[in-house]
Amino acid sequence: KPSHRAFELLHDLGDELMGVEGEHATVDAWLVRGEGHATLLLTNFALPRHPIAAETVSFHMRGTGAVAGASIRCIDLEHANAKRLWEQMGKPGYLSAAMVAELNEVSMLRTDAQDFVVEDGTLGLEVRMPPQSVAAIRFRLREPPCVP
Repeated sequence: KPSHRAFELLHDLGDELMGVEGEHATVDAWLVRGEGHATLLLTNFALPRHPIAAETVSFHMRGTGAVAGASIRCIDLEHANAKRLWEQMGKPGYLSAAMVAELNEVSMLRTDAQDFVVEDGTLGLEVRMPPQSVAAIRFRLREPPCVP
């Protein structure tokens, strides 16, 4: 289930919550630093019968000379969501072992490269967030130099 994959994303966040500025009616953002990485967690969520649309999130972070790369993992209709495939299968009540394996494969989180730019020490990126979606963007941090 997508909720299981969301807990998987939360498990990998880190332990230091950083400040994030900005607000939106349906989009929320958290930046959490862990050992050797920082993760931007984004959600685009609304309760049933409340308006929601796809949103483009622009994120800017100052003082980012230590970012070595970024990757993204998403949960939405197209990513980590087996329900759509199950519905395409005809919503079977009983699943064969092959069907279970296929649904499990479709439900897995996929890691893709995330583009970003750094100008004058500020990292910038844009992410399209479909309705009812979650995205975790992980920034790999460069190792601090060793001091003898």
